Amino acid sequence: MKSLIAMSPLNNMFLQFWRTCISRFLHFNLVPGLVLVLTVCPAALTAADVGTAPLLGYINDVTVNEGETVFINPMGTDPDDDVLTFSYSGWMTSDTYKTNYTDAGVYTVTVTVSDGSLTASQNVTVTVINSPQTTLSWTANTEADIAGYKVYYGKTSGNYDANVDVGNQTNYTLTGLINGHTYHLAVTAYDSSGNESAFSSEVIFTVLVVIDSDGDGVADSQDAFPSDPNEWIDTDADGIGDNADLDTYNEGQFALSWTANTESDLAGYKVYYGNTSGNYDANVDVGNQTNYTLTGLVNGQTYYVAVTAYDSSGNESAFSSEVIYSVLVINDPDVDGDGVADSQDAFPSDPNEWSDHDSDGIGNNADTDDDNDGMSDTWEIANGLDPLDNGSVNVQNGPDGDIDGDGSLNMLEYESYAKTDNTVNQAPVLSTMTQIITNEGAAITLKPIAVDPDGDTLTYTYSGWMVSKNYTTNYNDAGTHIVTVTVSDGMLTDSQDVSITVVNSNRPPVLDPITQ
Repeated sequence: MKSLIAMSPLNNMFLQFWRTCISRFLHFNLVPGLVLVLTVCPAALTAADVGTAPLLGYINDVTVNEGETVFINPMGTDPDDDVLTFSYSGWMTSDTYKTNYTDAGVYTVTVTVSDGSLTASQNVTVTVINSPQTTLSWTANTEADIAGYKVYYGKTSGNYDANVDVGNQTNYTLTGLINGHTYHLAVTAYDSSGNESAFSSEVIFTVLVVIDSDGDGVADSQDAFPSDPNEWIDTDADGIGDNADLDTYNEGQFALSWTANTESDLAGYKVYYGNTSGNYDANVDVGNQTNYTLTGLVNGQTYYVAVTAYDSSGNESAFSSEVIYSVLVINDPDVDGDGVADSQDAFPSDPNEWSDHDSDGIGNNADTDDDNDGMSDTWEIANGLDPLDNGSVNVQNGPDGDIDGDGSLNMLEYESYAKTDNTVNQAPVLSTMTQIITNEGAAITLKPIAVDPDGDTLTYTYSGWMVSKNYTTNYNDAGTHIVTVTVSDGMLTDSQDVSITVVNSNRPPVLDPITQ
């Protein structure tokens, strides 16, 4: 509050003007005849004092192969033009991470943008899939002095520019292969004197290609802006990519902050808002804090917001400067509730379908041939073809291509169900199994999941602490144990160790027999 002591003549003496902001009372010894004028001082709020939280553009989930680098490129804006900083927590602590060949799995990274006072955050899901790889197996050399084998591979038939000495084993997995490339592979045997055999017959492996025209890490088939490396999704279907869109989620809320009033008897603040400038038909007493988030705002409405300060006697300041916030209206429902706006949904009434790649009237989830090239998606994936390319992008993916280079067209091989790799059996892949924590006396059931590129029948075996998938713990099992789970297609296998921790439980007392 502001007080003004006006001048008044008294015995030819003048009192000095004195201006100050007071809290409750003026403490002056006044001379008779002095005129005191008291006015109310507005809270110390200016247009620059009311701050709004920064806005974090939508960050798409990331999927990479093992060995590739994860890049997170957040974009943020601040209505107050504050300097913004980004931080990362969870699986990554910076915006870049080079994965390795043990990182396969699904992880969460929290990205936070800050203007120095207020923040906004988003969780990003990072999926690391097993890198393109192929597993070879061969018949053992029966010579007595066999010492080991070498696997040779290259990009053209008979020209092997790389090799790996795999030792004395009859299978090996090549990792770090490149999407879209075809590899020619052969094996030799060598003896203890260093003599090496001729090459075995050659096998061919092609890594499925994923098209990403703008190089943003999102396949064109999933990219709302396939030619813009800075945009890939448009949540509200307004034609503005989420990274540039200031209202990605249309959450109906508004965060604001202000500079604190420094008077000693300050008690709190009130936030006023309404739909016309200067007319505030609602207010919230937010207590003694300098930030608040208004919620429940209506789509399509514009809100005018101001703040006042009040002291412990109930005196309230004038309004601060006014700020304006408009909530974007989105008239694009999602009738079937599948998470895809009707304007982007090829099947707006079917919650199980939203895309029809080949425009045949059958949704991609139900369609067994999404590119309508006459070859089933399952067969194409198993044999290294792109199930969304009928040959218009890469002729090798179509019916007239020859993906394995054996002189037989893809369609002919499909019709006879001949695998394009002809001789190579690919190993099954066991999904990551999480650690199990349980109490003594509880039952444990292991539920491994695996896929086989060849569609072979799979069997599971268990070794270590458990020899089957089921086990009921007892009161002597407290501790951490390892069980090795192995999946087999009858020839090749994949294994994984599972950690099982049994927590010591307080067992019930045992009543001794009562003697007479």
